[in-house]
Amino acid sequence: MSAKDQRAALITTIRRIFPDVQVECSDLSWLRVPEIGQLDGQLGPIFDALKRHRGHKDFATGGRRLACDIVIPSRQVIVEYDERQHFSVPRAIALRHYPGNIAVGFDVAQWIAHCEAIAAVDNDPPYRDEQRAFYDSVRDVLAGKNGYRVVRLKHGAFDWESASADREILRQFSVHPNAANQSTPRFATVCIKGQPARQYRTHTRRLALLTAITREINERWGNLDAVAFPGGFLRLNKTIGSLPYVERVKALGNL
Repeated sequence: MSAKDQRAALITTIRRIFPDVQVECSDLSWLRVPEIGQLDGQLGPIFDALKRHRGHKDFATGGRRLACDIVIPSRQVIVEYDERQHFSVPRAIALRHYPGNIAVGFDVAQWIAHCEAIAAVDNDPPYRDEQRAFYDSVRDVLAGKNGYRVVRLKHGAFDWESASADREILRQFSVHPNAANQSTPRFATVCIKGQPARQYRTHTRRLALLTAITREINERWGNLDAVAFPGGFLRLNKTIGSLPYVERVKALGNL
């Protein structure tokens, strides 16, 4: 499978599902390499670790606008098709310094393992591996800060010319094909630490918690179809098991 053919097949597949695809996109105004003196708490440690690796210091050009392989504005998704040169020791170093809460669309631990196994080397210029590793990190970090998510696809991991390419894209993007391409997760399950609500008198605290939880969920995922709370999260001061739906609504309104 040649990388050129696979990349073309991938683009064709994505375009069948998302018509607003932009290829080799450099139009994201926020996707620029930060000035070295202005690196924040996420990119700073990555840059410092890469400097320590082989002593190279001039691998990042502040203000440089970075292009992306594929951008889907309607989904706020960036797709990077990573070929062999992206799996290097410097890239593994950079990935190890990612914050635990970074929002990316790929398995960071798996990418580190690929980097260690492949250990690609590109010494033209001598700092090219550090530069590529840092620029990939800039894409990942800044995308998350600007409401986007980077989905990385490893060349050779899947045949994008196969008949199941559409299904694989939907799986990678976590998009349901019959839900107007809404971003997932489509469902969320809430886990509550502590004692169950054994009396209806606890409802004041539970309703306050319910408000806080739903607000946080809505800020993180705006288009969920359903949110499942644990059984017994709310209790009534009356039996409603045999009541019709309208009466159940009334009973909940009288908490």
